[in-house]
Amino acid sequence: MALSCQGRKPRHIGIQCATPIDCQSLTREPLQGCLPWVITARYVWILGRTKTDGPPDYDEYDSEDFQLANPLDTFALSSWMPLKYNADGLLDLYFQNESPGTDKEANWLPAPKGAFNLLMRLYAPMSEALTGKWNPLASGAFTATQAPAQETQETQDHVAQKSRLDLLSQHGNVECSAQFENSIATMPADARLQGSCCAPMDETRYRQQIDGLKKYSEIIEVPPDPYDISAPLAHKLIGYYTLALNKEEQSAYDYAMEHSDMQGPCCRQCWRWKVYGGLGKFLIREHHYTGQQLTDLWNVGQGCGGPTDTKMH
Repeated sequence: MALSCQGRKPRHIGIQCATPIDCQSLTREPLQGCLPWVITARYVWILGRTKTDGPPDYDEYDSEDFQLANPLDTFALSSWMPLKYNADGLLDLYFQNESPGTDKEANWLPAPKGAFNLLMRLYAPMSEALTGKWNPLASGAFTATQAPAQETQETQDHVAQKSRLDLLSQHGNVECSAQFENSIATMPADARLQGSCCAPMDETRYRQQIDGLKKYSEIIEVPPDPYDISAPLAHKLIGYYTLALNKEEQSAYDYAMEHSDMQGPCCRQCWRWKVYGGLGKFLIREHHYTGQQLTDLWNVGQGCGGPTDTKMH
């Protein structure tokens, strides 16, 4: 199992005893904080006895053997802390960069995203630990495993966007013909205009566009996805395309025509040109958009497809 996140190979989880002896390895896998680890402790006091008969401490250090700052301001997991035990009496301890969940944070020692060393510190250890005769893993007292990573909201969004991209790029229904433009007015209320017009959709560009369009979410006339527009909204925006602007408003519109990536609302004068051209006039009239604001919207909202550096005008 490959565990390196940044190409660095740190030292391994081990035992640090009271005397300067070599640490005994708990796992041969390099530790990286971007990969969550959990240690399950069984009968930790048997050979890790302390003066107070408590279990060992667990400490994290960087590659230079300095303790690591973290948002919890916690530098070790110890028996005196309010650790939460499992129903079966076992104790799961979490060593990772991201929180394992609020219900597990009592047993969490935050780690950096990169390399770190995890040490089990024994106090008044028995001779078996000092001589290396006792191996924590082999004894059955501990298991160290990579915990299943939590699926973050960012991961969920990433998966959802990829699925949506596949759907829109493989099952698009739009075209640039005048016949298609004329058909929009007669489409049913639940119809949607899906896919790109001129070039295949690009995953990186699509993610950038969806993220960039979130800032316009309070304006319901702005499509949140330029490759998936409801037919009624498209018809409404096309109606604004013939809106007569005053001199100041026209100046803002002309600025966007000159400075936008496509030198217009789309790469060609098709139905999409009129949809986003009409949207531009609506925003200038109703939301007092400047030429630069409209330029920014057209750039992030173009539905022509292609990678981030594509300019097809």
